[in-house]
Amino acid sequence: MRFVRQKNNFSCAPIAILNAAKWAGKKLSYKKDYKRIVDDLKCNKDGTKISNIDRILRQELVHHSRVLKIKNPTYIRAMRHIRSGGSILLAYEPQEDQYHIALFTAIREGHWVGHNIYQDCPSGAISTNKVLDVFYRANQSACVWLLAKKYV
Repeated sequence: MRFVRQKNNFSCAPIAILNAAKWAGKKLSYKKDYKRIVDDLKCNKDGTKISNIDRILRQELVHHSRVLKIKNPTYIRAMRHIRSGGSILLAYEPQEDQYHIALFTAIREGHWVGHNIYQDCPSGAISTNKVLDVFYRANQSACVWLLAKKYV
C-alpha cells in the first residue's frame, strides 16, 4: 500500500486522514480528495483544530473503520492496539508550538512504523524511546485516535 506524503508545512491533518482512509480500505487519492478534505477540515497555514480532525476523520471512515478518540492516552494502550491489528492517529508536539499528526500501523524491532511522520517521507519508523517521549513528556499533550477496520 502506498501512503501519501505531506507536501507543505501545514497539511499533516488532511494527509493523516487520507492515509488512515487508505489503511482502512477506502479508495481515496491525493489528486481527487485532498482539496475537499483540506476545505472540510478548515485547514490553513495556522494548522487544523483537533475538533475538526475528529469530525472529518469519523465522517471519512464511517463505513470503513471504528474510531475512538482517547482522552488520556497511554503508550501501553496504543501499543496493544497496534499489535492487535489496529492503527492509531497520533497528534503530538515535536517542537514547542508546532503540532504534527501521523498514522502508525505497526511496531517492528523496537520501532513504530508511521506514515507521514516526516515531511516529504510517506513512510518511516521512529524508535520506541521517541514514542514514549511523545506520550510522557511533561509539557506534551498527545491526542490519540484508535482505528480498527470494519470487515463487511
